[in-house]
Amino acid sequence: MESYATEKKVLLGIFAFALLLRIIFVLNLNTNELILMGHERNIKEFPHLADQPIYDILGSNIASGKGFSLPYSSEDKTGFLSAMVNSSAAEIGFFKDGKVFGGMVYFGKPTAFWDPLYPIFLGGIYYFFGRNFLIVRVFQAILASAACILIYLIGKEVFSR
Repeated sequence: MESYATEKKVLLGIFAFALLLRIIFVLNLNTNELILMGHERNIKEFPHLADQPIYDILGSNIASGKGFSLPYSSEDKTGFLSAMVNSSAAEIGFFKDGKVFGGMVYFGKPTAFWDPLYPIFLGGIYYFFGRNFLIVRVFQAILASAACILIYLIGKEVFSR
């Protein structure tokens, strides 16, 4: 019985320490530098970071009941899609003839181009708490801290043999 109580304290300590480190990191993040919405320079220089705002847009659409689709650029409240359509993003292959990524994604239609789990996760948070990146990062910190407990339990199981 004492062993179980000790292990429970160890697990709680691991979780609390992991969460503390992550919360300190989250509180020191500058959201404007990480979510590159509507900045043509960043789209051109860092096209691989375009997924961040697209997941945000998909999550917002899910939360508002519009489903797993990109809105028409004129309906995008973040301004990211408009910035991409009206910027040099076409030069790097994002948009051609009103299609995204060479016709694999269409505005206003359901898409399977991006994995659905993370936008669904975002959509749930946005639905209950509004579009708040700090709350999203706190939830992510909690999940990542829980993963530390899973790693401990897996290590205990593997190395106790």
